[in-house]
Amino acid sequence: WKESSRRNNIPFVLCLDDLERWEGNFSICLSYINKLVEHENAKCILIGNLNVLEHENQMEFERAKDKSIGHIYKLENKVDVVFSAALNLINFKNVTSHNFIKTLINENFKQLSNILIRSKHKNIRTIAEAIQLFEYIFNKNSASLTSSKSLAFSYFCSLLATLILFKKYFI
Repeated sequence: WKESSRRNNIPFVLCLDDLERWEGNFSICLSYINKLVEHENAKCILIGNLNVLEHENQMEFERAKDKSIGHIYKLENKVDVVFSAALNLINFKNVTSHNFIKTLINENFKQLSNILIRSKHKNIRTIAEAIQLFEYIFNKNSASLTSSKSLAFSYFCSLLATLILFKKYFI
């Protein structure tokens, strides 16, 4: 596609997602992107969480940014959008679990928002994973969880907090 674009003088767009997960030499990656932009007439869209890059890679990105990166956009979802998107990713096994979990989230939205804001972690996949795991647990223990919504909410918060800690610090 690169050769075809060059031959026909058609600019191309290359989108690189999850830049923070790059495991090779970050400097070489950025040099290649720079070459595509400057010499191949490419438009490159880089998507990544710059906050989780290793310090050395952050510095390398800052140096490259001045030379070849035209715009940086910061996307930050509102908490209600994050929960809505996460709920839409779940394949609920039954209507009962869907209704219970959705009601639990809606009734305790302020506390859940506070957890996400304080943890600075609004990753839709992490929240969806917590909801999916909680739904599995709910389906196996519905009598206990429906008898005490405060117990159910505490359990969900513990599950969510554990996943956030794992995602932020261990994975």
